[in-house]
Amino acid sequence: HTSCWQTEEWREAWVLLHAPEKAESLSAAFTIESDEALTGKFIIRDVRLEDLDAPLAPESEMGALAIAVRDADGKAARARIYVRDNEGKFHAPPYAFGYNQGGTCFHAQDPSVCRLVLAPGKYTVTAMRGFEYSLARAEVNIEKGKVSEAVLALERRFDLTTLGWWSGDHHTHLYRHGGSLYPMMNLQDVYSVAHGEGLSFLPFMGVD
Repeated sequence: HTSCWQTEEWREAWVLLHAPEKAESLSAAFTIESDEALTGKFIIRDVRLEDLDAPLAPESEMGALAIAVRDADGKAARARIYVRDNEGKFHAPPYAFGYNQGGTCFHAQDPSVCRLVLAPGKYTVTAMRGFEYSLARAEVNIEKGKVSEAVLALERRFDLTTLGWWSGDHHTHLYRHGGSLYPMMNLQDVYSVAHGEGLSFLPFMGVD
């Protein structure tokens, strides 16, 4: 958990990494490197390691959902994802960038680590990627003690670049603007989210 400049209260932060097979130890350091004269502080409250390659083992009364979004070639694809239960409530997994846009949605930082624990029941999983792709949707039944999978295939409706157009966002602020939910987000994370939104270009505003 972290608390830093312009961040709303304590927020969970994380770093996802794929450890080499023969790795036996890990060291972690926390520092701020900036050309600006920052007046704030960066506080770490607690740190833990979690093995995300371990099989999901939901509690006895819960189930689990693994989500895979694919492109036309069957490869892992980035997208904005919604998970909604039958009562209209939205759910998001840990280690993903979530926000509210027509309901709670999220972008997986690593598409290979997109899974969440849910109560048994029926869920609708939707993936979207900007204007050039059709919505992909799947109905999933979550059972107690089991892991269900939702595989969504994104289909391109049209390719604007062949028509001389580019999908993009002309006004973008990075994570330090206003109250940040993800203080550890870096430039590559911003690019990944933009890619999942189907954007081909971004500008950055001000000192960001």
